[in-house]
Amino acid sequence: MKKILVVIVLLLIVAGICLPFVNGLVMEKIVTQLQDDLNTMYADKGSDVSVEIVKFDRSFFSSEIEWKIKLGNLAAVYGIDEILLVDHAKHGFTGVVSTTSLEKNPWFTDLIKTKLDGQNPVDITTTYKLVGNIESTIDIHPFSFQAEGETVEIHPGRITTRVDKRLVHIASKVSWDGLAAADKIRIKGLSLVSDLERISTYIWDGKITYLLENMEIHDQQEQLSLNNFKGEYSLDFDREKNLLSLGGEMAADTFTSGNEKINDSFIRFDVNNLDARGYEDVMELYTRTVQSA
Repeated sequence: MKKILVVIVLLLIVAGICLPFVNGLVMEKIVTQLQDDLNTMYADKGSDVSVEIVKFDRSFFSSEIEWKIKLGNLAAVYGIDEILLVDHAKHGFTGVVSTTSLEKNPWFTDLIKTKLDGQNPVDITTTYKLVGNIESTIDIHPFSFQAEGETVEIHPGRITTRVDKRLVHIASKVSWDGLAAADKIRIKGLSLVSDLERISTYIWDGKITYLLENMEIHDQQEQLSLNNFKGEYSLDFDREKNLLSLGGEMAADTFTSGNEKINDSFIRFDVNNLDARGYEDVMELYTRTVQSA
């Protein structure tokens, strides 16, 4: 009996020691599946954006993954053909924690060197759990830079995202303290919460809420201000009847433009019993038209 117990204990110890390696294998499978699912989603939308795993070096306790995001036609908008992401992953006993770097992008390193005094303002951390969801956190640290002779101050922010391994259920939270550009533009207190389930490429069941505490724009020609602007958007999908219900609202305590001021504004809209297939056709046409433009 004692020998059996010893053998069981030894097996448990060996299994525990091997967990980081097993988690590395699981993460590789997850990452490969994510690449395929993302490319399928882009293709379904008629987009030429694509994701490619350039390199995946896995060892017992760590991995290094290089991703390439090809922007396709969007390169004409952003002036960047592709984004290179480098993941430095550490295999743990319950999952894998990865930090993501933009170090291989010349446009990013040049920005840090020439505008930000060598300080990287962005930290990206992703956790791949052995059992559970993928959780990602993007932290934006405060920084400032010069633009057209003015100092632009970017305040801290955080974006957290939780997604299942097949990109079906996505929950996100955004909080940003805002920015200030001299006395011309000020944005304060932006937050957003979303909880969505992917039914199809164009149908996402769930709800999005947002809040902007304050925004002010001042120049010689116009003065604008917006206080406590908040709203929500929801989509409810009836699987049995294949129908959609859409709803949303926007409200603001005050909106000021020049000498005109509006207090306690509110807008609400609801559209019920939309044919899901017809909605998808309209969204597909709209998306392809925008992408072409």
